[in-house]
Amino acid sequence: MDLIPLVSNLIRDGIPVMLYSGDQDTKIPLTQTRIIANMLAQNLNLTSFTKFAPWFHKKQVGGWAQSFGALKDGKNVTYLTFATVRGAAHEVPFTSPSQALTLFKAFINGTPL
Repeated sequence: MDLIPLVSNLIRDGIPVMLYSGDQDTKIPLTQTRIIANMLAQNLNLTSFTKFAPWFHKKQVGGWAQSFGALKDGKNVTYLTFATVRGAAHEVPFTSPSQALTLFKAFINGTPL
């Protein structure tokens, strides 16, 4: 099932989306998730707000992330975030629960990683 149209519609409706992958995931490589994120950003004319750069968890690199968005009412609004989780496998919350919680909190609070 192709979920890309559904994700595109969510973003078009102003609903923020985070795509993430463990960097040790052997089922869905992070490169594929990153390709999808970049494709979505391009198709939706979103601007890259941040470069693909490290994010931190407990003063250590938790992974890498990039945010995309658009200008709305004079403010930058993030609509799409792609993140990797260092050392995590296919089920990130199971293999790296602490880092997953950091991702989840940042997403819910709308704060950058």
